[in-house]
Amino acid sequence: MTTQDSSAATRVSRRVLTWQARVHQVRRSLCFPVAATFRYSAADPLAVQIVFRPPNAPQVAWHVSRDALISGTRVLTGVGDVRLWPVCGSGRDGQVHLRLGHPQAHALFTIDRSALIRWLSHTCSLVPLGTEPELLDWDALTKLFPDA
Repeated sequence: MTTQDSSAATRVSRRVLTWQARVHQVRRSLCFPVAATFRYSAADPLAVQIVFRPPNAPQVAWHVSRDALISGTRVLTGVGDVRLWPVCGSGRDGQVHLRLGHPQAHALFTIDRSALIRWLSHTCSLVPLGTEPELLDWDALTKLFPDA
């Protein structure tokens, strides 16, 4: 399945869903476009990998909870180095701010809210909310914590 919209392409390959998006990094009061790839896999059903490819700089990958991304389209959410919240702005339904890093040293990105919601709905078609534990490899996870 491939779908196109004005800013991104979504692709499903077997049990993996990717979205090529253009997000904006906010520095002071300026916004700079950054290419980003969102990747969701049924093999890792709790997380979304986001790879940022800034111009003239190495790419950076973060793993963000799918639940946090979904929640961040509606309310302030997140813990630790990942925070998300919806904001009014350009686009049909505004934007989502994604802050990565601690408050003193972080990167702030804006993401088109309607495009993110649409892509997340595709991830929920691939793996419905609440069914993620059924796809986890519990044997492999218990080997990580042998004394637990």
